[in-house]
Amino acid sequence: MTTQLKTLIQKYSAIEEQEWLQVRDFIKTVKVKKGESFLNVGGTSDRFAIVEEGLFRIFYINSEGKEAIKTFRSKGGVIGAYAEFLRAMPSRLCVEALTDATISVVSAKDMLSIFKRSAQWERIGRVITEQLYLEKEEREYQFLCLDAGARYKAFLRDYSGEEHKIPDYMVASYLGITPVYLSKLKKGEAKL
Repeated sequence: MTTQLKTLIQKYSAIEEQEWLQVRDFIKTVKVKKGESFLNVGGTSDRFAIVEEGLFRIFYINSEGKEAIKTFRSKGGVIGAYAEFLRAMPSRLCVEALTDATISVVSAKDMLSIFKRSAQWERIGRVITEQLYLEKEEREYQFLCLDAGARYKAFLRDYSGEEHKIPDYMVASYLGITPVYLSKLKKGEAKL
């Protein structure tokens, strides 16, 4: 378990040293190469990770084989298929590294065991779940209430410092617009 992971977790809740010692054997640090998948459609939803370094995209593939970007995850972000895990079903999404990355991985089974043994870790799980819920609510609000220009501004705010690592076609997919319209937004030819 890395110092980086400890720092990232501490932003959710303070963890005593003895609590860290109890979970160190369950958490594995893994290096992921750019383009490598953490999870694929149809895969088992049985592990989760926190991004220590790097950038990932989480996306669906529709019935026509077209990708739809759900979100991006960078340092401190959680990756995995939580809804599918809760429903005990195969993953409906893909998680792929956009850059070389380092992640801390825990199996779902071990995560549940940790939560049962420790109120501190269970609290961290709850806080992370609440954060993901708020993020989902914001994303739905943006799609239902904001125009493409406002969604693009929100993207630039939310992914400041990472936006140059994300290809335009992925940004367009994330925003629900075409790459041509994104180009117009960037050039100021379309309403921002």
